[in-house]
Amino acid sequence: MSPIRHQAMKLVKYVLLLTVSALLAAAAAEIMVRAAARYLLDVEYLATAGIGNMPRVYGSLEDFLSQFRAHLIPHRIWNNYYANSLGFTGREFAIEKPAGTRRIMALGDSFAYGLVAYPQNVLTLVEAHLRQECRDDIEVMNFGIPASGVWEYRWLHRLAAPRYKPDTVILHFYMGNDGPDTIFGTSEVPTIGGHALSSYAWNFLVNSVKVLRSLNHARSGSAIAAAAGSTEDRAIRGGERVSDQPDLTDRELQPSFTEEAFAEVEAAELARLYRGQNTVPPGFDPWRRTLDVLDELRAEVIASTGQPPIMILYPSALQVYPERLEAAKRAAAKRFPFVDPAGFDPTIPSRVLLEYCRRATMSCFDITPAMTAAAKDSPDPLYRPRDTHWNVRGNRIAAEAEAALLQPLVCSSSQ
Repeated sequence: MSPIRHQAMKLVKYVLLLTVSALLAAAAAEIMVRAAARYLLDVEYLATAGIGNMPRVYGSLEDFLSQFRAHLIPHRIWNNYYANSLGFTGREFAIEKPAGTRRIMALGDSFAYGLVAYPQNVLTLVEAHLRQECRDDIEVMNFGIPASGVWEYRWLHRLAAPRYKPDTVILHFYMGNDGPDTIFGTSEVPTIGGHALSSYAWNFLVNSVKVLRSLNHARSGSAIAAAAGSTEDRAIRGGERVSDQPDLTDRELQPSFTEEAFAEVEAAELARLYRGQNTVPPGFDPWRRTLDVLDELRAEVIASTGQPPIMILYPSALQVYPERLEAAKRAAAKRFPFVDPAGFDPTIPSRVLLEYCRRATMSCFDITPAMTAAAKDSPDPLYRPRDTHWNVRGNRIAAEAEAALLQPLVCSSSQ
C-alpha cells in the first residue's frame, strides 16, 4: 500500500471514529437529559418547552402556568418585592372587577415581567400614567411571563380572560425574539407533534441560554430574601416590599453575561432582523406561523372583549443603538459567512407587524422612535449592561411612550 493511500485510510478511520464518538456522546446526553426530565421539574421545562409537545388543551389556567414553574413562583421575592399568588409581578389579581374600573390585560414576556423593582416596571408605570392622564380608575394586570412568546400569549388570554374579564387586551411584542429567525426560517411558535423525534438535550441547551436572560438576576432577590427573615407569621401580598433596602439604581447594575455569552444572545436577536436572500427556501414566509397565531389571538380577544387587542412593539437594543447593530453585523460576518451583510434591516419586524395590523384593523404602535430619541438625548443607557433587557431608565422611557400612545384608546373621555 502506497504511503498516500495509507494516510488516506488513517484519515478515514479517524473521521469515522470521531463521528461514532460524537453520535455516542449525543445519544448519552439525550438519555441523561430525558432521564433527568422525569424527576427534575426545571430540567423537564428546559428540555421540552417549545418543541411541539406542549398540550393543545389545558384543564385550567393553573395547568398552563405550571409549564412556567421555573419562572412563575407564587410570592417569589423578586428585586425586593413579592410576586402575587400566581407568580406574576405585582399586586394580587382580584377576580371581581371593582365598579367603574377599566381593566387591562397586559400580555408579554420578560420585558413585561421585568428585571427591575416592581414600582420601576414598565407596566406599573404605564398604569400610573394612565390613571393620572385619563383621570379614570385604570387597572393594568401584568401577565408577563419570562421566556414566552405569541403562542403562549394566546393560550394565556384564552384561559385567563374568562376569569378576569378584561375590558382591553394589550399585547407586548418584543421584536428581539418574539418574531421568527429570518436567516434559518425558524420560529418560537411550537409545531404540532414532535415530542418523540425532538432532541431533549439540544432543546435543553437552547432553552438554557434563553432562561439565563431571565434568571441571571435572581441573586439580588435571594440576597434580599435572606435579609428579610421569615414571613411565615403573616399573609403575603403581591407587590408588597420585602425589606427597607432601597431599590437598585442603574449605577449599581453589573454586566449579566461574559462578552462571549452575550455575543451569542445578540446573534440570536440579529437573526430576527434579516431580509436578505439565499437563506430560507424560496417562497417560504418565516413570519407566517407567527401571524397565524396573532390572527387566532385577535379573534379570541374580539370574542371576549368586543374589540381587537392593541399591540405595542418593544425594540431590541440593536434597533435602538446603530453602533451596537454595526458591531453585531461585523460579528455575524464571521458567524454567518453565507448571509449578505447588507441584508440586515432593523426595521423589518416593525414593518411586517404594522402592515399586519393595518390589514387586521388593529391598533399597533412601535415605541422604537421614542427609545431611539432618548438614546440620542442622553448618554445614560436604556438597557442593562451586557443584557438585552431595559434598566430603570429604559423602563421609564418605554412607559412614557406607551402610555402616551394608549391614552386616546383607553381613556373614557377620549372615546
